[in-house]
Amino acid sequence: PKRGITVQAWIEGRTADPHSAGPQDFARIGRALAGLHRQGGEGVAVRNGTPDHAFTNAPPGRADHPCTQALAALAGLLPALAPQCHALAGWLGPALARGGDAPCHGDFSADQVILSGQGVHFIDWDRAAPGPALADPGSFLARLDADVELDGLPPARAARLGRAFLQGYGPAPNIAPWRAAALAALVCEP
Repeated sequence: PKRGITVQAWIEGRTADPHSAGPQDFARIGRALAGLHRQGGEGVAVRNGTPDHAFTNAPPGRADHPCTQALAALAGLLPALAPQCHALAGWLGPALARGGDAPCHGDFSADQVILSGQGVHFIDWDRAAPGPALADPGSFLARLDADVELDGLPPARAARLGRAFLQGYGPAPNIAPWRAAALAALVCEP
């Protein structure tokens, strides 16, 4: 904890690649994420690879969502889009201000998940912190959207996998602002 280092053992299994994993896998991921948000329910134990302090030593207060900086950068890179970027940032700000603190992965996507016979395992905890629970499913769905645009994932397959993930996650309030914010945050990634 003094050095901010987390060590995780090697996990046998396969990455939850949206090109090859099935809807049942994505439903399992949704259930495991809901378990994380409930502090260790079905499918994943918060302590499995991530020490308790990863969620309790986060800095106080909330930082702006990464989409704010990404939209500002996009407005600077493409001035013709600046009005849309500012409008989107203005809409997302109040929508993202809602939500309680839950243990969150912080950068959740299918490539952060290992599927094995023993269950669903989350990896790459470098952005883990307390935060609004809806940020994780929003990030997961935004990465599926990006996979459609950038990686050739068929839109119908992405929609089917997204529905299975949400079905596994269970009832949730409106995830749309979190999905839009996560997608906007991806805009300026290399």
